[in-house]
Amino acid sequence: MVEMLLTVKMSPQGRRVLTRARDFERIMVKAGEAIQFVEVADIDWIEGADYYVTLHAGGKQHLYRESLKHLEERLDPTQFVRIHVSAIVNLAKVTEIRHAFGREYEVRLASGRTLPVSRRRKKDLLELGASRFGLRG
Repeated sequence: MVEMLLTVKMSPQGRRVLTRARDFERIMVKAGEAIQFVEVADIDWIEGADYYVTLHAGGKQHLYRESLKHLEERLDPTQFVRIHVSAIVNLAKVTEIRHAFGREYEVRLASGRTLPVSRRRKKDLLELGASRFGLRG
């Protein structure tokens, strides 16, 4: 598994500083007696519940023991955005952001799945989506 949890960077004062690396390529998940690898780029969205998350990737679901908050800290913030208290989406899998009946916004993924966007997270989604795809507000 290619994963670095810490990296060394130089501060402006020339000191070494340890920081968390956000980019990793694969996540190991247990599947019965086997261990499978899920490519981070293949993840459509991540659903959180307590100290577990469900990785939704390519029509399959993988249970992973980690809190949504902790996993969010490890994901590339230019690729993944939290849209709800219990959901993170991969921007590369988002095909549409739209106003929704009864909700302020929702996202549609390439898989056809539609997810609600909380009012609190709407601004982050729109700003990150616009910067990633070269749109101007």
